[in-house]
Amino acid sequence: MKRLLFLTWDSDRTNYMENLFFPILAGIQQSGLACYVLQFSWADGEEVLRLKALAKDYGINYSHIEVYRRPIVSIGTVNTLMKGIRFLKHYLEENKIDIIMPRSTMPAAMVNFNYEFIKKQRIKIVFDADGMPLEERVDFGGVNEKGFQYRCLKSQESKLLHRADRVLTRTFKAINIHVGTIGEVYRTKFFKVTNGKDPWQFRFDIKARQKIRAKLDLGNEDTLFVYSGGLGPQYGWEEMVEIFNAYKQINSGAEWIVLTPDGGYVKNRIPINLKSSIHIINLDYNEVPEYLSAADVAFNLRRPAYSLRGLSPIKLGEYLLMGLPTISSTGIGDTALLLKEFSGYIHPYKHKKGSSLSKALHWLTKLKLLDRTNIRELALSHFSIQKSILDYRNALKF
Repeated sequence: MKRLLFLTWDSDRTNYMENLFFPILAGIQQSGLACYVLQFSWADGEEVLRLKALAKDYGINYSHIEVYRRPIVSIGTVNTLMKGIRFLKHYLEENKIDIIMPRSTMPAAMVNFNYEFIKKQRIKIVFDADGMPLEERVDFGGVNEKGFQYRCLKSQESKLLHRADRVLTRTFKAINIHVGTIGEVYRTKFFKVTNGKDPWQFRFDIKARQKIRAKLDLGNEDTLFVYSGGLGPQYGWEEMVEIFNAYKQINSGAEWIVLTPDGGYVKNRIPINLKSSIHIINLDYNEVPEYLSAADVAFNLRRPAYSLRGLSPIKLGEYLLMGLPTISSTGIGDTALLLKEFSGYIHPYKHKKGSSLSKALHWLTKLKLLDRTNIRELALSHFSIQKSILDYRNALKF
């Protein structure tokens, strides 16, 4: 049996690993590839042990290396990278890895520094380029694209785009951008893969709906908005508030649940007149489907930026699998293709357009006419975990 190593570098938040990649890797294993995970992060010891136990349940061999944050973050990062470069060579040799799949930029650098060894061992490289993480740091993280950090990391990304046997992206737009950078001749090694979720977990539950709405003291005709995920300057909080506020002035019974670990970001960003109607909830990921069942409409907004062309928001798939009509920003990844297929079910929100608010409010008047079952049926072919597994299996055929 061939062996695949998934190499990743993360922060202290690693829920995408259990919610996305563990299920995908478990599915890949059923096609005859033994899957290993080497994760670099600064998650605490308890979280690492939890992930290791979860990986074991999936039959995945999981290892973790701490990302140093001292004496200062930059020095700790470089020290960890140097350690990782040395450790990776040993790991590949000891575990007889046949395919390495680095996710994003820091793992790409580790692979580049070990490239001659990897080539000599005839290990295949599948570069999971993710979205456009470096450009997202420029757009929203304050990184200077002319600065040393950006140029250094961009160089590592470009090298691996050339060297990899396969490259995975989340959107067709990202493929076109990368091919435009490294050359049309490389297009055939690019594969678009899906951020799929378990449709059994993300399915409408009437009992959960009744329970959550009773907690919020909502009547059957009252509209419940939902946002699920991280929050920050790129997520269009002000636009969401504007839409909800305008809707509530017309429909006084409307409420909004915000499912996020970033409650601190919005603490002082909720208007006084809405404080009793916006509910900030930090909950376990497994509880999210219950709250989505209770909702009537969802937000999927991102501020316009170049980097969004490579993005495929996981939350959008979750919303649609739950049958939720969704207000979604235009310009995110391949959203334009989805808008055609989900016409009427996804409302295209155009930022900085004077008519955007009135158009969103008009669309919201039609919510009761939209069939959640139809939305889910359409979503199953795009966002199921089975679709993700098939995408990855196809890309990993050598």
